[in-house]
Amino acid sequence: MEIEEIFKKIEENNDIINHRYRDEMNFEFYKNEEGKTVLNIPTFYKKLPSKKQAEKIKDLFGGDEITFVDVDPPDPFFWNIELK
Repeated sequence: MEIEEIFKKIEENNDIINHRYRDEMNFEFYKNEEGKTVLNIPTFYKKLPSKKQAEKIKDLFGGDEITFVDVDPPDPFFWNIELK
């Protein structure tokens, strides 16, 4: 999935994606070792999107896998969603 497609989906599905993440565009994208695009949703201590929210985003993007990465505060917590 191309970056432009991802942003288009975010815009079209603003009822699913919490406005704080959409407005601040706290999304990062990178290619993993297998060449798949990973959608990274960083957030900060005590402001973690719920797993239910992250699952909705995964489903929206057709993600294969979702991983919660817990980093010691004050570093961010984040969800990694591997996209198909």
